[in-house]
Amino acid sequence: MKFNVPGATIHYEFSTGSNTLNDTMPALFILPGGPGFDCENYKKYTELLGDRYQIVYHDPRGCGQSTLDDITTCTIETSIRDLEALRQHLKLPKINVLGKSYGSMVATGYATQYSQYIDRLVLVTGAPSHHFFPEACSILEERGTPRQKEVCDWVFRGDVRTDERAREFLRATRSLYAVTVQYDEQAILKPAIHFSPKICDFGFPRLVAEDGFDFIEDLKLIQNETLVVSGQHDWINPPSQQKIMVDNIPKARLLTLDAGHALEVDRPEEYRAALRDFLLG
Repeated sequence: MKFNVPGATIHYEFSTGSNTLNDTMPALFILPGGPGFDCENYKKYTELLGDRYQIVYHDPRGCGQSTLDDITTCTIETSIRDLEALRQHLKLPKINVLGKSYGSMVATGYATQYSQYIDRLVLVTGAPSHHFFPEACSILEERGTPRQKEVCDWVFRGDVRTDERAREFLRATRSLYAVTVQYDEQAILKPAIHFSPKICDFGFPRLVAEDGFDFIEDLKLIQNETLVVSGQHDWINPPSQQKIMVDNIPKARLLTLDAGHALEVDRPEEYRAALRDFLLG
């Protein structure tokens, strides 16, 4: 299904597979990482939470089946507005929001502006501002191999360019993202990686610029029950960033897992149990 927003067409779908929203179940919006990922890799949440929630998946503008007119509109602020437009399009008075990585950054910004429309909020391995980046660079310098530093620089400079280079980034950095379990090699080699190098190349350098996003001063505006999930060994959004969030969001609680950024790979059972306890409790 699709609907139009200024400068883009947004693709969305429901976990039930229906074209009609089941208004007898609470809605849970899943916000994908990136910038550049579409919703396809996140559909595992249907198995996890689809028994109790109507899960709403969407492809951010320019990703997956969503389109855009002008790449310069692909900012975190526009992602926030598109999310609110989708809520309004579906005529939902309240939603639950779960964001992972970049999706957590979008969810944080959304909650600072639209807290009144949120029931429960889950922020997974995210950060509240561009200040995560210098620390991530320091960790990469300490832990990374020469090849990992090279391919990460592609992302940092906005030079991913092609699907093949994106796959090479995933192959080379898998031990940075998942510290206890290796990613499935065949999954990484699949032709369709559900990722837009073009969106990443535009969005990431602007996200981490010195004048990039910064929601720290507004975290106190988030008045929702909030679960902040941290990976103890996360290199890109390290635990210090989630601590800032918990210290400043009034109703936030912190869960730290013995994992890297890819919690669902390193600690799948603990991660799933924590989500269900919070969202279904």
